[in-house]
Amino acid sequence: MDKVVRSLCADLISEKSVAWTVPVEIARELEATFMRELDKAENAVTKPVGPRKPLVSRSSSIVSAGEGESDVSAASDASPGPGAPRPLGGVSPVGGRRMPVHRRKNRGRNTPGGDESDPATPPPARKGKAARKWDDSSISAEDAQSLDYSSSSLNLAADSRIDSVEHLVDQASLGRTNRDGSYVPQELGNPSATASAPSKMPAFLTSVQNLFSTSRALTRADLEPVLAKMENHLIGKNVAAEVTRDLLESVAVALEGKRIGWTSVYQHIRQALEDRLQRILLPSAGTDLLRDLQDVVRGDHRPYVMVMCGVNGVGKSTNLAKITFWLLQNRVSVLIAACDTFRSGAVEQLRTHVRNLRALVEQLGHDDVKIELFERGYGKDAAGIAKEATNYAKANGFQTVLIDTAGRMQDNEPLMRSLAKLTALNRPDKIVFVGEALVGNESIDQLTKFNTALRDFSNQADPRDIDALLLTKFDLIADKVGAAVSMTYITRRPILFVGTGQTYTDLKRINVKVVVDALLAA
Repeated sequence: MDKVVRSLCADLISEKSVAWTVPVEIARELEATFMRELDKAENAVTKPVGPRKPLVSRSSSIVSAGEGESDVSAASDASPGPGAPRPLGGVSPVGGRRMPVHRRKNRGRNTPGGDESDPATPPPARKGKAARKWDDSSISAEDAQSLDYSSSSLNLAADSRIDSVEHLVDQASLGRTNRDGSYVPQELGNPSATASAPSKMPAFLTSVQNLFSTSRALTRADLEPVLAKMENHLIGKNVAAEVTRDLLESVAVALEGKRIGWTSVYQHIRQALEDRLQRILLPSAGTDLLRDLQDVVRGDHRPYVMVMCGVNGVGKSTNLAKITFWLLQNRVSVLIAACDTFRSGAVEQLRTHVRNLRALVEQLGHDDVKIELFERGYGKDAAGIAKEATNYAKANGFQTVLIDTAGRMQDNEPLMRSLAKLTALNRPDKIVFVGEALVGNESIDQLTKFNTALRDFSNQADPRDIDALLLTKFDLIADKVGAAVSMTYITRRPILFVGTGQTYTDLKRINVKVVVDALLAA
């Protein structure tokens, strides 16, 4: 029998084709012996993984490798035909099924309670990722606790001091101090070193620069070639397509029928468009935030309240800290209300800003200026926290309250209702929309839906709209400043500041002429 097994194994390994027929009893013994030899061969390479399961033949007959007790089908069914190919890994002599080569990892290793030699020990079940809850109206106590890192030993206390804060202030970006002691941020400089002079014709209009009109009146046919080129140019500068078409249509209506002499059509279109852009960007409401603040504090004897809102990831908290630095420079005490009660790390981010700003105030020697953070952790009602912060500020002599809110997409109705509730309950003096200077057509959708939500969900007879804009990441767009035009055109609201970097001094006042020149430059 051993000789038969050895011969058969050698035959299988070398993948030679043989034809053989054996009685049923010998087939059972041959099967058991063959399986034992195969187990020995495997054990020489890997550790044993337990007894081998019985094989099932094509005729559904069961052959037990351990006991050798079962019925088998006819020998003609169990035997492979002459010349039949034998797959790698061997073939069962009874049933002709492929015997796979087992390459199994050692189950149970490094597993608590697991035993390498016990194949019956099941591997531990992997814990799936817990689903994140994004609706801030249904946060449980467990959710709030999991997001609250304020008690962690890794977080520094809000009143702790740091050794150096010089890197948080860019001396080149510092504004000027007026004679009355007020601090004024810098104006926005030329966003592109390659921006050409306003009077120079852009290269993209060289093909139509010879369109002249003598003493006859301009027609729409005269204007269309230049307007088509100008439309592509403005869209390329990141002006929303809808805003671009409205602007150029107004220019066409104003110029159609006008007699222009020998002046080129382009020059008249450019001048008309420049006038309209300046009217759009020039504030229709006051942008002297410091004066408004002082009027409220002195006249109403209460703190000035400002809400910062916007979509996710635009830099609301960072630019709120920049505004805080500007106010502290003007000796205005600031209370920051942490009303982003869901985003993990939102409170800790503001706590870090307050700690840094307090250190800067100490270096400036402004002992009469206060900066604090008002927070109630996570999972709380943002509108209630803002109300508490306002009352706290009034009772403790703070001149202004800056309310940081959670970022939200304009289509998220539950979060937009939450924002409308916050503004309706607290009646802030100014609602500032923080948007990216990188967006194009998306800016229209964002501002339109934010304003609609504030009106529709406030349940007020006189609902509020967005009062002012703050554009971030202005240092990343070169001369593609079209978002400033799109946002002011849609809201008819002024741009208070633009963010141009990561330090507290990277907050600038917008320069209308610079923006218009950048838009019309080649």
